[in-house]
Amino acid sequence: MSLKVLFKGEEVELLDREMILFMKDNTEQEEDGVLKTFYPNSKRFADTNKVAFGELETTDLLAPFVTAQSKARQIGTGGSFESWDVHAAYVKPSRAITPTTVQDEYIVATLRRWGLLSENVLNGSTTNAKKLRISQLTAIEMNHNAINNRKRLMALDVLFKGYTEYQSEDYAYYKADFRRSVNMTIAVTTKWDNEAADVVADIDGGLKRMFDEAGVQPTILLSTSAVFNLAKKNKSFKETFTKADGSNQPNNTLNMPSFVRSKKPVYKGDIDGMQWWVYDDMHTLNGVKEHYVNPKNLYMIADTSGTQCQCQIEHLEVLGAPLDYFDYTDESRNPSALQQISESAPLMAPSMSNGVLTLQVLA
Repeated sequence: MSLKVLFKGEEVELLDREMILFMKDNTEQEEDGVLKTFYPNSKRFADTNKVAFGELETTDLLAPFVTAQSKARQIGTGGSFESWDVHAAYVKPSRAITPTTVQDEYIVATLRRWGLLSENVLNGSTTNAKKLRISQLTAIEMNHNAINNRKRLMALDVLFKGYTEYQSEDYAYYKADFRRSVNMTIAVTTKWDNEAADVVADIDGGLKRMFDEAGVQPTILLSTSAVFNLAKKNKSFKETFTKADGSNQPNNTLNMPSFVRSKKPVYKGDIDGMQWWVYDDMHTLNGVKEHYVNPKNLYMIADTSGTQCQCQIEHLEVLGAPLDYFDYTDESRNPSALQQISESAPLMAPSMSNGVLTLQVLA
C-alpha cells in the first residue's frame, strides 16, 4: 500500500514498492565490471543472516584394487570437509526529502537517469505530485548507489584479503573471514621501483606458491597503473609481455572502456597466458580517499567464480525475504520530512579460500 502525504495542501500518493520495482526492472542498469568478473554467481538465503562456507580438502583420489566379486569400497574417506558460518552485512541507508530539497532540478536529473519510464509513471499527475515522486526516486537511486558501492568494497576486500570487516557507530565489529592462508602473500625481495628487480621471476615465484598452496593457476593479474608502469620498464618484463592491441583484445567480462583512466578495469596485455588489467578507481572511507586496489600490490587471481549472496531482510513487512533492496518511506511531521529508506543484507563469497595471491611489490 502506497503512502499518502499532504504536499502544499494537496494529497499526494507516493510510489509504492511494486511500482518502484517495476521501474527498476524496466530501466537499463549499468553492470558492475568488478562484481560481474569476480562474483558472477548469485544465491539467495531466505530466513537467515548467515551463509555456511566450506572447502573440501583432500588428496587426489585413487580407485582401490578389488576383485570383480568384492564389494565396492568407499573412496574419499581420507579427506575432510570444513565448514563455518559467515554472517552477511546489514545496511540501511536513508535519504531525507525535505521542503527545501523538493526542487525542479530533481525532475531533470532523474528523468535523465530513468528515461521516459518516469513520465509514464507520472503521466496525469500534478506538478506537485511529480516533484515529490521524482524526489522519491532520486533518493532511492542514491540509496541503491550507496549499497552498491558498499558491495563493491566488500567484494574487493574479500578478493584481495580473504575477508571483509563490518564496523560503524551502529554495528559492533565483525570479521567475515574466509580463512585465506598467510602463505598467499609474498613480499618480493627487490621492490619494483629498483632497476635490479626481476619482475618475471617474482611473478613466477607467485605462480609456484599458488600451485603449491592451492593447486590453481591464475588467469588475471590486477594492479593500479602505478604498479604496471613500473613493471613495463623492467627488462625481463619487456621480453615476456604481449602488449594489448586490436588483434589480441580479450572478449571477456572486465568491461574494458575506450579510455585509460576510468572507473572500470583496463586491459593492458598478456604475460605467460595471464591477462594484466589495471584498476584506478578510488573511494572515500571515513573521510580518507583511497584506491580500491592497493597501489603497492599485484594481485594474481585464479578465483573468478565468487558468489553474490543475499540474506534475509529483517523488517516485519518482508521478514525473511532475501531481497536485493527493500525500499520504503517514513513520514515525519516534526521536523517535516520524508525519509526514503533502503535495506539490504549482502555477502560477497569467494569460491575458494586461496584463490588469490598478493605480491607486495612496493614498500
